[in-house]
Amino acid sequence: LPSYPCLLGAMHSHCTTVLAQYQTLRSEGFLCDILLKVKENEFPAHKSLLACSSDYFRAMFKSYTQESKASVIHLQVVSPTGLQHVLDFIYTSMLPLSFESLEDTLEAASYLQVTDAIGLSKHLVETCKEVWLQHEKRCSNYRVGSRPH
Repeated sequence: LPSYPCLLGAMHSHCTTVLAQYQTLRSEGFLCDILLKVKENEFPAHKSLLACSSDYFRAMFKSYTQESKASVIHLQVVSPTGLQHVLDFIYTSMLPLSFESLEDTLEAASYLQVTDAIGLSKHLVETCKEVWLQHEKRCSNYRVGSRPH
């Protein structure tokens, strides 16, 4: 048989659609096969997406421990806000950050080893820092230039 070159096509929107459908499933609580608990807060999720997005969960689910088979995982180290933000990132690729939640979010992303969320957080912090420094410089120039002689 003759050998024909293989054509490979890619559609970026497919990735976006799949992630959006996972988010819909999560919001409906449909096909969620794991419940993450932080204190009294519960977060239904999908093991497959967690394993794809988090080195921590991938290692947990691949191991032969009790946790790998559990349907409920108690997370003692992360805050509810941090976990919520990291899960939002895993399901939407968007990371909701504020000065109030930044530390909790970074702690959760680091603990759960969600490297893309860590990288995005660092990038956002650096961007904010640059904007702040530029603002300070402009304000300083304004104050110096507006002094009466």
